[in-house]
Amino acid sequence: MEPQPIHDYYVPTINFDTLSYVAGLGRPGHARYNPQQLTYEGPSQALKRITTAVGALGTVLPINPPSSNSSWDTEFRGPAIRCDPLPASEIGIVEQNVRQYIESGACYTASGYITWFGDLPYNTSSSSSDNGSTSSDADSVVQPNGIRLSNGNASFRLAVLPRLLDIIQMSSRQLPLACTGGYDFIGPAGGNDSMLLQCQLVNSTYNVAFDYVNGNQTVAIDVPRTTSEEPVAAISNITGPTNTSCVGFHAGYYLNSSAVATEFPDWKERCDFDPGLARKLAYKSMLDAFFNIISGPVALDQSSAGNILATTLLRTRELNFLTNYARAMDVSSGLEWKNAHSALFRAGREDLAGLIVPEPEDQRPTLARELEAMFQNVTVSLMSSTAFQ
Repeated sequence: MEPQPIHDYYVPTINFDTLSYVAGLGRPGHARYNPQQLTYEGPSQALKRITTAVGALGTVLPINPPSSNSSWDTEFRGPAIRCDPLPASEIGIVEQNVRQYIESGACYTASGYITWFGDLPYNTSSSSSDNGSTSSDADSVVQPNGIRLSNGNASFRLAVLPRLLDIIQMSSRQLPLACTGGYDFIGPAGGNDSMLLQCQLVNSTYNVAFDYVNGNQTVAIDVPRTTSEEPVAAISNITGPTNTSCVGFHAGYYLNSSAVATEFPDWKERCDFDPGLARKLAYKSMLDAFFNIISGPVALDQSSAGNILATTLLRTRELNFLTNYARAMDVSSGLEWKNAHSALFRAGREDLAGLIVPEPEDQRPTLARELEAMFQNVTVSLMSSTAFQ
């Protein structure tokens, strides 16, 4: 029997040493006096499209294989997140912050799901209800909500507080003063699904197996926790090329390729841009883009809720309470929605009610692990775009 011929093919890879991940690097204010100082402007549109798609689908996006029937394994270093319970020493501080926010008059806008960068979810020093941030900079930077970061590593936090919504809902109908105190929403008293997580960005090792049969894609991702993982530091300052041969970065010039070539006769020489900085910006952009799709808040009025409601993370054990099904069908407190969906369902018209029955609880993944898996899916899905190869 003749052995199968072996051919060498190019397989998709990921390039982190490129600025394709960032929307732009502009000049802050009057940059004429510091032309190398640059301003990070958030994730690129291409990166946001991939992240949004993975969040909605919950899986790796289609990647173009070298052949419709092919398989290969690859290993590479890339960004990952590790989500663990918030240290016990900090839980009481966060709980006190939430209580202060509620008692300041924001009772009915408090969130059952909230995400944030920094130490505290709410800025209780002002009347602002802004509890989200889109930056992961280091401790020298004050966020838009007035919270100063104290952690030099790139990370975010989230809280799942389903009991808080029940308390507020009961207060609005029965006990208007209940929001002023005497309630528990974190820990055992807050229900088994109450939790506080901290998710740290790390540089880890990916082991990915690709298998294609008649074009049908199967991807197995393994990113084990090891001692070789390195926490990724947040970025607060960005400095561009400093060699005088890089057009547009000279002192006295803005980012403008029309710099006088006669003044810099060697301007065609390759710009010296630190690839390590490009990778740091790529990691930062990925964390910010991911944070955006899983962001809160989610309060009683879901019309202004965070982007988390558009992701498959609602299938997790802890976030099932945010689904339309759970809200409409929860009769334990007598506070379920009074709407056509639940009425038709109870009338035996499940076909018309349109409510999707969630998976059995024992089949739902945990939020911490699903967050990690979704970020891994985003990373591998970078191979689906030539912008990141």
